[in-house]
Amino acid sequence: MTFVKIILFSAIISIFLAACNPSESSGTTEPRTAVPEEFTPTTAAPTSDPTATVVPAATFTAEPSPEPVDIEASPAGEIQMPSDPEQKEFVIQPGIENITITGAGELPLQATLYTPGGSEPLPGVILLHMLGSDRQIWDDNGFAIALVENGYAVLTVDMRGHGETGSSIDWLLAPEDLRRVWEYFTSLEAVDPQHTALIGASIGSNLALQIAADQPAISTVILLSPGLDYRGVTTEVPLQQYGSRPILIVASEEDVYAADSSRTLTDLAQGESQLEMCNGAGHGTRMFNAQPELSSLLLTWLEQNLN
Repeated sequence: MTFVKIILFSAIISIFLAACNPSESSGTTEPRTAVPEEFTPTTAAPTSDPTATVVPAATFTAEPSPEPVDIEASPAGEIQMPSDPEQKEFVIQPGIENITITGAGELPLQATLYTPGGSEPLPGVILLHMLGSDRQIWDDNGFAIALVENGYAVLTVDMRGHGETGSSIDWLLAPEDLRRVWEYFTSLEAVDPQHTALIGASIGSNLALQIAADQPAISTVILLSPGLDYRGVTTEVPLQQYGSRPILIVASEEDVYAADSSRTLTDLAQGESQLEMCNGAGHGTRMFNAQPELSSLLLTWLEQNLN
């Protein structure tokens, strides 16, 4: 009886082992089910072995993709990177502004700045009045506005002892005043310092030539009724220093001293020079009234020698 119990117990053990390990009992290996790629278990499958260590499955964090940059292709096929949104376009606002420029001895010189609109520095013209006149004359004869309409930045100034500047006339200090005026003018963003001209009338023309002689960057000068010597402001030596840069001289025949001085200066000029003689036109800025075509003559000269 005991032997029968042993046989039955062995049979039960065999059946239990076969149920727990079917592949071993059958001698065959069943195919494993494939796990989809997008499925990632977060923990290992439970095991029947209580001593086994459970290892968490590896996890991955994807790096965020960089923001796409819009790249524009030019008509020629070249790649153009986007412009800096903080970079502002250079713009010149049109207008007329009264300003003060510090002259020699800290004298405040009163001036007016005229600017047309634009998006790049402009050629600039400084206008100098006659003895006993002031900067308003260039507004009255319309020439300052004509320059602006043709794309020039313009500065008119009351020389010391004249107009709103006041003080007393001092022709020894005037050249230093006007040197500072030119330096101020060419420091403005609206003005191209390599393309400037000075236009003067009577003693203003003598001073224009003196300033240009000391400033090689000045492209050209226009002298209206100049003299070889007005109140100690001379022109022959400055003309030699001026060199081969172009110069336009205008005078009227009946204005004898200015006419003779203009011929002499034209003969002494080293570079391109042009002398225009009028009849019955008067002196300095008065010629604009008698010769309506004078503005066109001056504008043509600037177009050819300044732009």
